[in-house]
Amino acid sequence: MDRVLFAVNAEEFGGLEVVLLDWLSGIDYSKVSVAVAYRSEVLKQRLTAVALPAETIKLTFPTNASSWKEFQNWRSVFSAARPNKIILMEGNVGDLSLAPILAARLSTSNTYLFAGGGGGTIDAADLSTATKKPPLGLYRLKQSIKQKFRGILLERNFVPSQGLKDNVVTTLGYPANKTTVLYHGVDTTRFQPSSATRKEFRTAGAIPENAVVIASHGRIAPIKRVDRILKAFATLSPENPNLWLLLTNYGPLKEEIERTVASSNIYSQVKLLGFQQDSSDLLKSADIYILASDREGFGIALAEAMSTGLLCVSTNCQGPAEILVNDENGFLVAPTDEGVQAGLRKALSANQEEKNKLITEARKTTRTRFEIKAAVRRALEAMGIPSR
Repeated sequence: MDRVLFAVNAEEFGGLEVVLLDWLSGIDYSKVSVAVAYRSEVLKQRLTAVALPAETIKLTFPTNASSWKEFQNWRSVFSAARPNKIILMEGNVGDLSLAPILAARLSTSNTYLFAGGGGGTIDAADLSTATKKPPLGLYRLKQSIKQKFRGILLERNFVPSQGLKDNVVTTLGYPANKTTVLYHGVDTTRFQPSSATRKEFRTAGAIPENAVVIASHGRIAPIKRVDRILKAFATLSPENPNLWLLLTNYGPLKEEIERTVASSNIYSQVKLLGFQQDSSDLLKSADIYILASDREGFGIALAEAMSTGLLCVSTNCQGPAEILVNDENGFLVAPTDEGVQAGLRKALSANQEEKNKLITEARKTTRTRFEIKAAVRRALEAMGIPSR
């Protein structure tokens, strides 16, 4: 029996781990042995909760070791696990150094890499700590060399959207013939409207039944641009007294968001929520969904909101631009403060007929293009892993 190892180096739980859990749920364990190397305790808890027959391997070595030490640490993990196939998973393009990739390749020729996040674009914004990095031209060159070396070591690269593939091939030199798009999906039976859950969630959160609720969920990182959402809310809430905003607030910007919300009474109807074990209940309580990112790998959160029957607004960026069609199943807006504000204003002013049309088309999109079982089967087939 073949043995597959999924290796996730991230310490926090996010979209990458959601993808992995979905993949694991679709594997035929009678035909393959599976192990998961992890750092995130939330991921371990979720694996335990779903009771899949996958071995777990805790990564305990530090993430800031020298390249040689990092290589040795990863080599030890792979040697002990003895896999026939390794799927390395990184949140953003380039998160993993060459050390684990080289260590994996020396363990098995069947080494793959899945980059799930919105990385891949190298520009001045990525060099905010420029004093600690070489000039942009040299930085691009080094990244290009690194990615081309990855292409030699890896059997195949996987990315979650065509936009990200085009980006990394053009900008970083990924080999196009070894880079495959794996669109993910959403459980359309779990993410669907529920008036009972809507009422229950609002009652528990002391949110009026007649409130107009905007929601946004996921790990809060700089690229997600939650500041745009808060600025738009500050402008629109005086015009809409029943307007509320629900944000999941965990991740590197948690304290900054808390300070912003506490700084003014204009945010009195903003509720900051922690990590949601089941985000479907949060979405079922809302009316409008907003994604304000600079870029995404795919946009799982957006697909979940579309499936749940929310009127969706998203910045027109890598990932969501392949899910939403403007004025057909939602609103695509410029990735700016003004764009997010204009998109939310448009959603708030839409009449019921317009809302129903957009919501119906959004649900249809998720059912026909991004249904989770079909997405998982396609991904496992691409990786040569038997599915149920």
